[in-house]
Amino acid sequence: MRTTRYTAKDVVELAGRGESQTLEYKLAREDQTELGELITAFANAEGGTVLIGVTDDGEVVGVAEPDAIEAKLVAAAHSSSPALDQVIDTYILDIGGKAVVVGQLEPVSDAVYSYKSVFRRRRGASNVGLSGPALSELVQQRSNRRFDSQPLAELDVEALNPDSINVMLDSYKRLGPLFMAATLTLDSYPSTSADEFLHEAGVLARVGGRSVPTVAGLLMLGSNPQHVLPHATVQCGRFRGLTVRGFHDRKLLHGSIYEQMYEVMAFIGRNTALAAYITGVERVDVPQFPIAAVREAVANALMHRDYSARGEVINVNIFNDKIEVISPGGLLPGVSLASVSAGNHPLRNEKTAALMSWLRLVESWGTGIGRMREAMQDAGLPQPVFEVSETSFKVTLFGHVAMPPTSVQPAPVEDSRDVPPRWKGLNSRQREVLAEFEQAGRGTMTTGKYVARFGVSDEQARTDLLQIVERGFMQRHGKGRATRYVLVPAGDGEERPVSDS
Repeated sequence: MRTTRYTAKDVVELAGRGESQTLEYKLAREDQTELGELITAFANAEGGTVLIGVTDDGEVVGVAEPDAIEAKLVAAAHSSSPALDQVIDTYILDIGGKAVVVGQLEPVSDAVYSYKSVFRRRRGASNVGLSGPALSELVQQRSNRRFDSQPLAELDVEALNPDSINVMLDSYKRLGPLFMAATLTLDSYPSTSADEFLHEAGVLARVGGRSVPTVAGLLMLGSNPQHVLPHATVQCGRFRGLTVRGFHDRKLLHGSIYEQMYEVMAFIGRNTALAAYITGVERVDVPQFPIAAVREAVANALMHRDYSARGEVINVNIFNDKIEVISPGGLLPGVSLASVSAGNHPLRNEKTAALMSWLRLVESWGTGIGRMREAMQDAGLPQPVFEVSETSFKVTLFGHVAMPPTSVQPAPVEDSRDVPPRWKGLNSRQREVLAEFEQAGRGTMTTGKYVARFGVSDEQARTDLLQIVERGFMQRHGKGRATRYVLVPAGDGEERPVSDS
């Protein structure tokens, strides 16, 4: 946004210059599409100024309804992809009794912009269409400065949550062998080694000698990301019936991406059906929608959404027969649904994706669609439906419409020949958590994190965690939603029993 607006005298001087790379004259008869094409052409170049009420030869003739013209200009900016209405500065000037509408768009480099799926770029005094190599080149240029890599100079490191930072550092150290040959030496935050790592990872950036969070750092590890990015939220709704009519439940989720992931899964768990099959003394839950597929859809929305699309939020809509997950931002230019399915495409939020991977919110990049399809097939349900528009990516998952309260079926038998004696009787989920925590020497788990990680119901997560507590591997702290399960270090407390089963 310009710090200084043009005066009437400035506009008269601009009108006498002639149209150029950064200046265009328009009349009141211009429609919204023409204005949208111009604004996105400016955005894909160096920014620019449009004067509405000036003829091609520079004569100031004004407009009869300046408020309506300004509204049309703002609407055109809002309808661009990504939206530019929060970037363009529009106002009205009186020049000798004639109203001129001014639109000033400062240079932007966080994305490639389009209007009605057409890409244009300003070249001289013309708007030139972009396609093929020219479009690919611009995408490549701008991908080197992705939105989530941008520093937030108005903040300082106190905007990040130290506990969240250390959770991420611990997770990264556990995954270290996947990324490097040598053992990683990394102290807890705050420390010199942690600070250096956060800069290398794109969580922090240096601006004017100061360390400040990046967009990715704030989104993943911030105490209150919505203070700066108010649109970085998830809107969840449970509708009555099969269409958008009335709400049974709704919630707007704030916080970091890490927190939003668990809150979304908890909301879905509360608002979808659950049946079970029983074998012997064990109960196995059968969710209406395969939780693994739902988790992938939500994680991919959080990872790939366009966080520069101001005013747009992720929507999770739950109906009697389906779940819709709609994220702002279509596919990047030159990217198709086929390339996304194959996992062969550039990432919109590269730093955010890396942090989500280290925090175990996502698996390897590019596998989400395949995992969703596999989970739906395993559940005997229709394949997920993917719908792409210029401004959004929508995933629809169809679930079991009628579910019996319980059913009796044989439970799968797990091969336990390679299970250490102390873990016999525990399932693979429980052993995975314990192995990870014991390697690190510490660890804390909540029901919500367990649900999101393994795709089980809240009831199944509590059952698993309480069994670990009963075996003496963990201790339970807190009550209700504040309940946490903390690893008991080896050697503490009584000797742990070993099951013969």
